[in-house]
Amino acid sequence: MNHLLKLGYLMIFIGIALIILGSLLPTLRALHLPSVKSSGGVIIFIGPFPLAFSWGPHSLLVLLICSLLAVAILLALLIIFLTRREVTPKLTPENLTPY
Repeated sequence: MNHLLKLGYLMIFIGIALIILGSLLPTLRALHLPSVKSSGGVIIFIGPFPLAFSWGPHSLLVLLICSLLAVAILLALLIIFLTRREVTPKLTPENLTPY
């Protein structure tokens, strides 16, 4: 079991590293080619507050898309929070059983 747990952690780490590498390589390649203009954006959530940044010639459009995505994520979290069910039943004298 211990070996499977270590393997699972290793696979998660490799997956995150590949995602980061896959998102950085096209950006780094575009920086070295002078004729290629790239645009991009990023959303950082600090608690419930989103920070959106964008760059490039189409930065306004990218910033608008990032802002809409941030609002959609916040709405989804709000819906999940408001519709979650109580897992444990409330204690009442009727459902208490003596030992």
